[in-house]
Amino acid sequence: MIYSTYMPRTLNTQLTEKQAKLFNYLEKFEQKNNYPPTFEKMAQRFHVSIPTIHQRVDYLEKKGRVTREKGVKHSIRILKTMQELAPSIEIKNTQTVIIENTKVSRNVKDYLNKVYNGDVMDVLKDLPDNSVDMIFGDPDYNVGIKYNENNYTRKFEDYINWYIELTKESMRVLKKDGNLFMMNYPKQNAHLRVKYLDSLFPDINEYVWVYNTNVGHTPRRFTTAHRSILHVRKSEDNKFFKDAVALPYKNPTDRRVKQNIANGSKGRMPYSWFEFNLVKNVSKEKTYHSCQIPQKLTEMLISGATKPKDTVFVLFGGSGAEIDVCKKMNRNFISAEIDKKYCDIINKRLTTGKIATEHKLVKGRKRT
Repeated sequence: MIYSTYMPRTLNTQLTEKQAKLFNYLEKFEQKNNYPPTFEKMAQRFHVSIPTIHQRVDYLEKKGRVTREKGVKHSIRILKTMQELAPSIEIKNTQTVIIENTKVSRNVKDYLNKVYNGDVMDVLKDLPDNSVDMIFGDPDYNVGIKYNENNYTRKFEDYINWYIELTKESMRVLKKDGNLFMMNYPKQNAHLRVKYLDSLFPDINEYVWVYNTNVGHTPRRFTTAHRSILHVRKSEDNKFFKDAVALPYKNPTDRRVKQNIANGSKGRMPYSWFEFNLVKNVSKEKTYHSCQIPQKLTEMLISGATKPKDTVFVLFGGSGAEIDVCKKMNRNFISAEIDKKYCDIINKRLTTGKIATEHKLVKGRKRT
């Protein structure tokens, strides 16, 4: 059974370094003594004032890490389980998803076929090394796109630093024979390669998704109508299944091609440029999500890089399109989505097998 698990909205923001240190101290203290420390004890431990400790505990409470009864001594309680974090949701055999101590390894099975309403970095940091067969990332491109009422655009340097950290954690959890596909605009992916990937992972291929577009035309340059897809491997011994994506030979009468066919070849490997139409407002795939990737494109990537029952980490749940492909292709998935409204789209899509009417567009606009 495939179902989605929502984490509380309060967990969308990661802890600061000082908050994380306090949280870890609280957890260890409680495990050792079976009761929480006083505010005086915490203030002495971190060499700060009691009001400062109160403020940090307030933030921990707002972010869903602790609960307490104000005015009662020794009342701080660490929230350790998903049941405590989201008591209104029925959880089946689920362990903690968001933890600060990344040395605590979880079994990847605990995360399968769930979508977490929270920050993808939290989920990545909680996964064990070498645990996922394929990762697909299609992050915000930092070009001003709004998702519902949210805009995640930041300074370009800050964006690239975040993008690098995202990719570092992704490569850590990727299996040694796995495949990572990271989609973005060419400039963003160029910075990712030069500043991080090229020095550590020599087995990198760059593909191009090309499409027709009616926007972005200018008389002073050629129209941009493509996106970059970085294919990163930890070694040359990655899994890849040519027969699952093979296309008809363009020159089947060629002597060498005839010999390949006689030897059992089912076709040629697709070239490094992929032509798929954009998901337009009139498309059957289109939801009110601001940025969707055609399902045939992700279907091709998943077919080439995985087999049934393999695990695909869709870094950003979005409209649920890639997760829907995984389900239909009998692949396990792990995913995260920070926006609760998009989680609603995904949940209904997985439950019913189709996009709910209220999540579709009407003449290019969200239904009201």
